[in-house]
Amino acid sequence: MTPFIPTGVAGSATRHAIVSGTVEVTDGALTLDALGGTNTKIAFVDVVPTEIVDPGGDDPSDGAQVKVTFQPSGTPVPAGWTAETGGAFSEARGFGWLDAANSQPVDRTIATRYRTAPLGGIAFPSDPRQLGLAFLDNATQPTYTSGVWEYAVPNGEYEVGVSVGDANYTDSTHGVQVEGQPIIESFVPTASTPFQLGVRDVTVTDGRLTITNSGTNTKINWLSIKGDGLEPGGPVVPLAKIDFRPGGTTVPSGWTADTGSAYSDAQGFGWLVGGVPTDRGIMTRNRLTPTAGIAFPTGDPTRQSLILMQATTTSGSPITGGTVGVWEHALANGTYTVSASVGDAGFLDSVHGVSAEGSSLVSNFTPSGATPFASETATVLVTDGKLTLTATGVNTKLNWVTIEGQGITNPTIGVSANGGPVSATYSGGTAIVTANAVAASGATIESFTYSINDGPDTAYSGPITLDDAGTQSVQFTATDSEERTTTRTVTFEILDIGGTVALANQQVVRQADGTPMPGLYEDLLVTHRINSGTTTHTTTEQATVNVTNTGAKDLRIASLSLGGTHGAQFQVIAPTGEFPVFLEPGQTLPVTVQFIGNSGSKGVRFGTLTIASSDPQSPSTVVQLRGGYMGAPEGGSELTLQQIFTLFGSTTSTGSSGDSLGNGSEMPGAPMDGDEVRSYQWKKLDTSKPVQAVQLGAFHGCCGQSETITINGTSATHAVAYGQAIYPLTSGGAKVALTTNPGGNFGITISGQSTTQTAYMAVKMWPVEDATGKPIPGAWFAGHDYISSPNQCGVGATNCDYQDNVYLITNILPVSSSDTTAPAAPAAPEGDADSTGVELTWTASAEADLIGYRVERSSAAAGPWALASGTGLVTRTSFRDNGAAAGPTTYYRVVAVDASGNQTAGAAASVDTSSITAAPIRINAGGPALTLGGVSWAADTNFSGGKSFSNTAIADILGTTSDQLYRTERSALTGPGSFSYAIPVPSSGQYQVTLHFAEIWHGATNGGPGGTGKRVFSVNMEGGPVEISNLDLNAQVAPMTAYLTNHTIGVTDGTLNIGFSSTVDQPKVSAIEIVKVG
Repeated sequence: MTPFIPTGVAGSATRHAIVSGTVEVTDGALTLDALGGTNTKIAFVDVVPTEIVDPGGDDPSDGAQVKVTFQPSGTPVPAGWTAETGGAFSEARGFGWLDAANSQPVDRTIATRYRTAPLGGIAFPSDPRQLGLAFLDNATQPTYTSGVWEYAVPNGEYEVGVSVGDANYTDSTHGVQVEGQPIIESFVPTASTPFQLGVRDVTVTDGRLTITNSGTNTKINWLSIKGDGLEPGGPVVPLAKIDFRPGGTTVPSGWTADTGSAYSDAQGFGWLVGGVPTDRGIMTRNRLTPTAGIAFPTGDPTRQSLILMQATTTSGSPITGGTVGVWEHALANGTYTVSASVGDAGFLDSVHGVSAEGSSLVSNFTPSGATPFASETATVLVTDGKLTLTATGVNTKLNWVTIEGQGITNPTIGVSANGGPVSATYSGGTAIVTANAVAASGATIESFTYSINDGPDTAYSGPITLDDAGTQSVQFTATDSEERTTTRTVTFEILDIGGTVALANQQVVRQADGTPMPGLYEDLLVTHRINSGTTTHTTTEQATVNVTNTGAKDLRIASLSLGGTHGAQFQVIAPTGEFPVFLEPGQTLPVTVQFIGNSGSKGVRFGTLTIASSDPQSPSTVVQLRGGYMGAPEGGSELTLQQIFTLFGSTTSTGSSGDSLGNGSEMPGAPMDGDEVRSYQWKKLDTSKPVQAVQLGAFHGCCGQSETITINGTSATHAVAYGQAIYPLTSGGAKVALTTNPGGNFGITISGQSTTQTAYMAVKMWPVEDATGKPIPGAWFAGHDYISSPNQCGVGATNCDYQDNVYLITNILPVSSSDTTAPAAPAAPEGDADSTGVELTWTASAEADLIGYRVERSSAAAGPWALASGTGLVTRTSFRDNGAAAGPTTYYRVVAVDASGNQTAGAAASVDTSSITAAPIRINAGGPALTLGGVSWAADTNFSGGKSFSNTAIADILGTTSDQLYRTERSALTGPGSFSYAIPVPSSGQYQVTLHFAEIWHGATNGGPGGTGKRVFSVNMEGGPVEISNLDLNAQVAPMTAYLTNHTIGVTDGTLNIGFSSTVDQPKVSAIEIVKVG
C-alpha cells in the first residue's frame, strides 16, 4: 500500500485505512513486511484464495445430490430440481435464507424473479434453470434485506456449482462466495453473455454450506452440491401432483385426481372429518364456463376444479351437505416442499387459508375478480408419517397440491428461540429456547439431551431460558432406536436487550380509552392510489405506524422487511437510516409505508411489513398492508363497495362483485344485498359509551363537492379535494369523524338522506365482519348513493353502487331489524366460587352472527334477573362476577346477543356461593337502603360533608335496570365544592371500587339546562394519584344515563378513603360498590 498518515481524533475514519490486493504465493507461505513507513501498526489480515474454476462446457450439477433453483412460487420447476422460492432458513427445511445484517432467518420471497420473454436485446437462455433468480443483496432494492443462503450438510468436503445472471437486465457486478471462498468474482454481464457458471471445492466445518454476496446487485439462478457427506440419503419421494375434482371429470395429464374420497392406507391419501376417514365427494366442483366479473383460468384445467375444505361462506351461510375436512398424504418422515393453489372461477365468497403440518401455506388470501387464484409454497417437516393440510381461512377452496422431498435417516433436531427458528448462532436478548427431535419412519427417539457450555447432559423436557448476558453454547444430542445419533450445537450471544413492541396506527380514529374504533386495527395500514388522470385530487398513498418500546430493556429493531402477495408494490420511506436501530424504554420509531402500485386492474393489493426485533415474545411483528389501486378516477375505475370492505380487512359481503348492487336495490322491498340489515332507526349497543363514526371512502364527483354525515345532530364533512379518496379528510386536515351521545333512537343521515326514509334507500347498512368472518359487536358499514326518489337507479348517473360515501359507525344496533331470528339459547353456565367472587364458563354459541353475551344473576332460579356483566357485552365464554353476594346459592344465566340485537336467554345454573366471605360493600349515596334485582344496597353512610339530593321526576335511567339507585346522589353543598367518604373494609388488601354516576340535574327532567361543561369534578382514593380527573358526565353519556368507573385500590389501614372535588358546579356520586379482590 502507499504510505498512509493517520489524522483526526481518536475513533474517526481518518485514523485507519483498509486496503486489499491480489498477490501470488510461490513458496507455500504468505509473507507481510513493513515497507518503509514509521511505527507501522497492523490490526487484522483477511486472506482469501482467488482461484476460481471455470467449468468450461461441463455442467457442474451433473451427479450432484443437491440441485436447487432460485425462483418465485408457482413458476415451473425444472425436472429433478428443488425450487427455493425465498423461504426463511429452518431446521425443518434444511435450507433457506438468513438476514445478512443479523444472521437470523428471514423470508425473502419478495426478492425472487422469473423471466418469461427476451428484453432489451439480451440473449435469452434455453436453459430453464436460468429463467429464475434471487437477489443476493439489496443494492438496487433497498426495501429488501441482503441475504445469506445456507444448506444443512454434514461436515466434510463438497463440490459446489453456481449460476448467476439475468435474462432481462445487465445491471449487476455479480459476486458469490461459498464458505468464504470466491466462486463468482466481479462478473459484469453483457447482452451477449448475461450468465456465468462457477464451481469450487470447499470444506464445511459447521454443518452449514453458506452462500454470501461479494458483488453488487448479484442475482443467483441455481446451485448444486456434490459430496460423499450427502450419501446415503433418505428415501426420495417423487413429485406428487394431486388435482381436486369431481369423479368422472377429465383428469389433467400428469396429475392424480382426488375426488373427495375418504383417507385409506391403500390409496395413501384422502379426507378426514373430525379425525374419521370420510368421503367428501359432495364438496367437489368443476367450473366449465366463465362467470361475469371473474377471470377464468382458460387453458389451465387444474384450476377449473376444486374441493371446498369448509362448511360456511364468508357471509356465514351454511353450505348444503358441508363438512370441515382435513386432507392427509402418507409420507416417510422428512422434509418436503409443498405447493398449493386456492381459488374459484365461479365465486369470490372466500378468504382462503391453508396450513401444512401446522405451518402457514396460504394465509388469508382474499380473491378478486381480476385475481381469483393464488398459489404458495412452504417447506415442512413431517414427523408422524403423514402430511396434513387444514383450512385456516373462511370457505377455503383447494385446486391442487404438489409435494416433493426426501425422507430422513438420522434423527433431525430443530431449535427455536422466542418462537422463531435459529441456525448455528443466535444474537439477541433473553432467549426462550425450545427444541424437538424427529426420528426416521420406523424408528423412535430413545434419548434427547442438552448440555450448556460443555456441562453435564440433561434430558430435554421443556423450554430452556437463557437470560444471563454473555455467550453460551448449547449442544443437543438425539439418539434413535436404531442407535443413530445426531448432535447439533447452537451458540447463543445473550445481550442486555429485550423490550416490548407496541404498535400505534396513526391512521385510526380512537375510542375514549385510546383503542382503535372497532373495525380498525393497530396492525393494518390502508393506502390508496390513482395511477393517472388526477388533477386536484388528494389520495392516501402513505400510512404510518408508530413502534414503541414499552418494555424495561432497550429494544433492538434488526430490520424492516416487506412481503406478501403484492409486497413489491409497497416501499418503506421512513426510517431511512441503517439497521439495527435501538429504542430505549418509552422511545418511539415512526415507520411510514408508501403504496406504489402502478399497473393492473383496479382492486386491493396485499402486502406485509415484518418488524424483526429483540422482543422475546414477538421477535417478528407483522403489520398487514393494504393498497386500493385505481388506474384513473371516477366511473368504472372506482373501487367497488366490496373492495372497500376488503381494503379495511373485513369479510362482510355486499352480495355483488361488480360495480353496482343492481337497479332496484334502492327499494325497501328489494332482496337483501349480501349481509345487509335494514332498520329505519338505530340505538346504542352500550349505553355507557358514545356513538362514533368515521368516513372510510368517498367516490363521487371531484373536486368541487364535499359531503356530510349527521347523527343525533352532530355532523362531519369531508373537504372537496377528497371526492375520490380512501380516508378523506376535513378542510382542517382531520379525519371525517364524529362522536355523539344519543339519548334514544336515531336515524343516520348522509347528504340529507336518512335511514328513516321509507320510500327508498339512499343509505344501506352492513354489519362489519373481521378477517375470520366474525361480526364485530356494534360495528356497521354505512354505504350511500345519491338517490332522492324511488326507482332512480339506472336513470342518469345513479347506479346503486352505494360507495359514493362509505362510513364505519360503532356502538349501534338496529331498533327494528330486518333480521328477526334470535340466536340459539346458550347452554347453562358452570361456576366455581372462591372467597371474593364467581368464575363462570360456558360453551360458545355456534351462531354465525353472534356478537357476545350478557351475564345475569339472581337469588332465585326464576329471577328477577340483574345484569352482572355491565352495560357492554362479554365477547369471551368466561366471566368473573366480583359482585356476587355471600350466600348459599346464586343463580346465573347467559344471554346470547346477535348483530341485530336479537337476544335469547339460556337456562339458569345454580352456583354454591357459600365460600364468598368478603361480602361486597354497597352504598346508595344520598339515598335509603334498597334491594334491587336481588342485590342489597345500604343507606348512605360513612360520608363527611355534602348533602343528599334526589330527582324523583325522572321516570327512566338509561343503561341500567336499577333506576331507583340513580335518582338520588350525594353532592357538595356548593359549587365548586367537596365531600368525602371514609369506609371501613374487612381487612387490608386490594379492592375493586365501582363508582356509579348519572346526571340527574343538567339536562334532566325537572332539572336545569343541559350540555357539556356544566359539571366537572375529580375523584381521589387513598391519597395517591387522582383516579378520575375532570369528569364531565354529559360529555361521556347523555343526561339520565348510568355511567360506571372501575378502579383497583390498595388499602393498608382498614379504611377506604374517597374524596370528591369539583372545578365546575358540585361533585357528585350515585352509589359506591366495594369488592375485595386480593
